[in-house]
Formats: sequence, C-alpha cells, structure tokens
Amino acid sequence: MWKVRLARARRFMWCCPLAFPETDARKEHGGGAVLMHKDHFFLNVYVRLLISLCISAFFLISPAWAQTERIMDFFSTVIINQDGSLLVTENITAWATGDQIRRGIVREFPTEYSSASGKKIRVGFSVVDVLRDGQPEPYHTKSMSNGVAIYMGDKDVLLAPGRYTYTITYTVTRQLGFFPEYDELYWNVNGNGWRLPLDRVRCRVHLPDQAPALSVVTYEGFMGSTASRSFSGGASIVELSSSRPYAPLEGLTIAISWPKGFATEPGRVAHVVHEHGMDMVMGAGLVLVFCYYLLAWVRVGRDPEKGVIVPLFSPPRAFPRPWCVCCPSCVLITRPLLPVSSIWLFKAPCVLKKSDPRSP
Repeated sequence: MWKVRLARARRFMWCCPLAFPETDARKEHGGGAVLMHKDHFFLNVYVRLLISLCISAFFLISPAWAQTERIMDFFSTVIINQDGSLLVTENITAWATGDQIRRGIVREFPTEYSSASGKKIRVGFSVVDVLRDGQPEPYHTKSMSNGVAIYMGDKDVLLAPGRYTYTITYTVTRQLGFFPEYDELYWNVNGNGWRLPLDRVRCRVHLPDQAPALSVVTYEGFMGSTASRSFSGGASIVELSSSRPYAPLEGLTIAISWPKGFATEPGRVAHVVHEHGMDMVMGAGLVLVFCYYLLAWVRVGRDPEKGVIVPLFSPPRAFPRPWCVCCPSCVLITRPLLPVSSIWLFKAPCVLKKSDPRSP
C-alpha cells in the first residue's frame, strides 16, 4: 500500500503548495517524507480558487474600483454683469481611477467660433481661481486651435482613486448677443470636449440687473445637435439641468434672452479693436518699417544732384596738349593719342620729331 501512495505522491508533488500531516500508513511503514493524497491535492486546488475569487470580488465590490471614471456632477453658475461680461464658477465632481484622470482634469474652453452668419467671433477669457476640494490647486493653460485648455493638478503628484471636486472661476467678455429687440446669452455650459461620460449637468444663470427672461431654450447632444427644449421665462434667475446622462463629447447649450437696456452694448470702436486688434498692430508695424526705409533712402540713398555744366574754350592746365586736340568741327583726332599713350606707359619725357616723308 505504501508503494502505491508513494507513486501517487510523486505524480502530484510538483503542484503541492501545502504540507499535510503524515498518515498512519506512512508512520507504519516508516515513511519520513511528507506526501499528499490525491484528495488533498484537489482540496488544495479548490481552496486556491476560492481565495482568488474572494480577492477578485473584494476589489470589484470596493467603491474605488467598482465605479468607472466619469464626471459625476457638473454645476455651473453664470453671473451676467451690466457691462456685458460674465463671471462663471464651475463645480466639477469627478470620479478618478487613474485611467484618464491621473493628476487632474482638463477643461477646454473655446474662444474663437463662427456665428450663424459665418462671422468669426473672438471672446475674452481669463482664469481667476482653481480649487480642488476647497484648496488651491496648481494649474496651467495651453493654447488650442480655437481656444484655451486648463490643465489642473500637480505634474509630480498622482491622484489616488476616489472622488474629487474641482472649482474653476473665470471671466468671459464679448459673449452676449445684442439684437434690435432683445439681448441674448448663447452659452455652452460644459463644453463638448469631455472624453468622459457625464452623469448630470446643471446651470444657474443670473440675468443682469434682475432682468426678466423672455425665452429659455436648451440644446442637448453632440456638436450641432438640434434636439431642444423650451421653457417659460419671467424669472431673473434661470436654473436648468440635463434630461439624461451624457456620453463623451456630448454637452448642454442654453439660449436665454431678456429685454434691452439691462446690459451695456460695447461701442463700435471697442468692437473693432477687439476683433481686429492684432491685425491693426501688424499693419501699424508694416507702416513704421516702410516709413523708416523711406526716410533712410531720402537722406543717404539717393544719388547727389548733378552740377551745372560750364563750357571750357581752352584746355585745362593739367591735361597734356595732345589729349585736347580737336578739329574745328569738335571731332576728336585720334592720331595724336598713340604717342600720348606711349608717354603714359613709360612715364618718362620724350621728344616727338617730324620725320622727313621722303626717308624710308
């Protein structure tokens, strides 16, 4: 019997992680090695599987791992000032697991877009404060193709899985629309740049100087969606919320109008300076460069004016006489140039004599 048990033990010993007490049969035959019975082997496997399942269930049931990474609540408060500027405070509650939210969240804000008529509009944007769970949070901004991205968090600190609430305060200018019969705020509450799902989006708008709302319309979905809902106006504080959870890249856009006279419309000059300020600066720079080069050319670049030509009826004293030989018709005689050239070549005085034409 003990030989059979020894063979079984050799067959299953390679996967035996536990030591079982010796049986009476091994004691009886003097077996000193710790052997495992086949039933004990399967019991060991079952125990291991049970422990693994319990550990997996613990991590799955744990709140830090059971929930997916998402934006749990997006609450925005918009205060419209009488000068037409906006003071916006956003409270963003996010659940982080370390997948996309590692050091913090990213809020994208468009500052350039096209109106319904195709006109390019630029709005002013300035960050006032950023908090995380009520404490100041480091942040930095980066320019995008059509706006600004706010990166919140410390680059050297990784967030532990859990729930975090970020508070962003910023100001916006030139966001209102001024029409002949009413003024309007057309506002994308949460933006369509989120790569995470959003459980709920809410917004509270304070109209300028307690102006009554004329109409309230909301648009939900992806960029360009026309799915809308209308609400009755009359109140100076308008509260709106999403009708369903949003998938990534979905957002809530609101359009609220009120009577004219409660917000100051910027003047034409201010509008031109804001919309074309950079173009004006570049144009002024080109004009200054052109004026500089024009002035430099006038002072030192032009050739000097030619003097008055005075006729001379006698040769200059410094000129050799043969150079000044002319016929009455003022045609230069080239024959005397040859001896003069010889004089110039040798730089020595010489005597020219008239030879006898009959001599060879």
